[in-house]
Amino acid sequence: LQEGRPDEAADIFTALAYMNPADGEALNNLGFCLIPKSAAQAVGPLDRATRLPLKQPGLNTANRAFVRHLLGRDAEALSLLESIQAPEADVFGWREPECGSLSLRSMQLPVYVDDLHQHITSRLAATAN
Repeated sequence: LQEGRPDEAADIFTALAYMNPADGEALNNLGFCLIPKSAAQAVGPLDRATRLPLKQPGLNTANRAFVRHLLGRDAEALSLLESIQAPEADVFGWREPECGSLSLRSMQLPVYVDDLHQHITSRLAATAN
């Protein structure tokens, strides 16, 4: 992903999820890799991962919220974000500095959650005006 090759990254996690369909981490990572290609395709693996053991369930929830935001389901995204208890942990997350433009960034999980919450809230405020 850092080298700008999300398709190849997704192929790796597709293979891992195929080899072990009960691997929540592989499904979460697969969904994460699919986000820049298609938020709609990312929903399935991210949602399936929630039903499996995960090291960082809050990260999965943040990824699911981000996908819903990209799909225009902002109220649902905010609801998901508000359910997260985000422990301090270094994670990679997608940011949307401008609508339709994604960038990958390493950050603390609470920062990812807060940034996403602020982004969605400001977008909703702008569309309400």
